[in-house]
Amino acid sequence: MTRVIELMFGSDAQARKVRASRTRARLKRKYPIRAARSIALAHSIQAEIDRGEYEDGADVARRHGVSRQRVSSLLSLLLLAPDIQEAVLFMEAAVGEKQITEKVLIEIAKCPLWAEQRRRFADLGSAKPCY
Repeated sequence: MTRVIELMFGSDAQARKVRASRTRARLKRKYPIRAARSIALAHSIQAEIDRGEYEDGADVARRHGVSRQRVSSLLSLLLLAPDIQEAVLFMEAAVGEKQITEKVLIEIAKCPLWAEQRRRFADLGSAKPCY
């Protein structure tokens, strides 16, 4: 990984080159995917409910000013097989790269059998619902 230090001695063209270099470096950097953050948030909410800080998901929604449906969607991610959750938590993507979405994971979580969830996760092209 190369670092660019910006010194303002040169011309504007040189400064633009330095800024462009920083932008390219930022775009190549990998970040945890958004769905990983959602799973982590779901675990945090469930831990707070288990500790008695909240009565249930509806109480969480009320106190934080979000819809009950949003909290329910987050908590449904906890129904995913543990190995799928772990895989998602370690996934990274650069800015602009295609990612696995939370919506897709929620659809997979609707399958009651972990074996079916694993199969669907392995070939994320499956579009048929699992109710």
